[in-house]
Amino acid sequence: MKQTCRTTLDRLLYGPVERSFYRDNALLLDRCNYSVLRVSCAAVSAVELILLAFYCIDFTGSDAFRAHIYYTAASLLLCAAVWIFVRKKITLTGLFYYVLYALSFSQTLLFSTVFSPYSRMVSVFLVIIMMPVLYVQTPLYSHLALLTTCAAAFAADAAVKGGNRTLLLTDTASILTCYLLAAPFLALIREKDLVNISSRKFFQIKAQTDGLTGLQNRWSCEMQIRAYLNGTEEPCALIIADIDSFKSVNDAQGHFAGDSVLRELGRILLSDFRQTDIVSRLGGDEFLILMKLTASRDLVAEKCRRILSDIATLCLADGAVPFTCSLGAVLSRGRERSFESLYQAADEALYEAKRTGKGRFVLR
Repeated sequence: MKQTCRTTLDRLLYGPVERSFYRDNALLLDRCNYSVLRVSCAAVSAVELILLAFYCIDFTGSDAFRAHIYYTAASLLLCAAVWIFVRKKITLTGLFYYVLYALSFSQTLLFSTVFSPYSRMVSVFLVIIMMPVLYVQTPLYSHLALLTTCAAAFAADAAVKGGNRTLLLTDTASILTCYLLAAPFLALIREKDLVNISSRKFFQIKAQTDGLTGLQNRWSCEMQIRAYLNGTEEPCALIIADIDSFKSVNDAQGHFAGDSVLRELGRILLSDFRQTDIVSRLGGDEFLILMKLTASRDLVAEKCRRILSDIATLCLADGAVPFTCSLGAVLSRGRERSFESLYQAADEALYEAKRTGKGRFVLR
């Protein structure tokens, strides 16, 4: 019973994904949000500029002009406070969204209260229902934005239409109805958004992953290594691993045995290095590893010995296909920060290891 309640609560708070989904996919979510928001913000900004120009020409110093400024400023401050409270940080896209939300809400609220003190709210409800749908975030935060907006709408309505009890009650009932309609609508759209983003993440991972070993493929690893080398001057080490006489394994025991050897070496490499390191299969029987934040020759040498030791231990197991591996490693030094220079140096070290006996490593 307790587990069921917990699952239901998580479903309400985080949608069809795990809580960690929002943290692990922050960059992808940010890109999806930005692509939608930039178009919406351009439209809202154009309307805002037109309204400001209109006010400045015809209503400067008037109550309407002052009301416009007050409502806009108050909405911006309120939404910024909510954003900082729920996220504890400001991202460009998030700030982008809440500014857009504030401008849209302030304008519709202004026209539904100050400019229409004797009419029922109409346009403001469209903003309350539609705006949370534009920004994909944790459902909890979207509902907080909805509640905050509805509370602000009620406060403004009470301040302007408080003398007309019937009109105030009508608008209050409309605000409550609006929230009750917006909540399930938001949940439905958000679930579809999250499923689409999850699917996009799945295919993105598939495109970057070697199908046999589960490691990163050549394209993905090269992109990441280049980005790392260009973006930082931190010391690092590049290691190339190559299975010795791999063709003879395929010829003598079949391609199934060869695939097994590749998977086992991939598993060993993945377990011997940190999660922050880049471990990949370049293709064939060649693997590439980038050790980040590594300036110690002793540490790199120890890693190479560990790999060779794990391979030797594996080959002693019953049913294991025997194989050996040669390693070429190089530490980044001075101007040798390009991918090409490091790869060439590691490849030369690998060639030396194979030429001098195989099943060993050379570190330069």
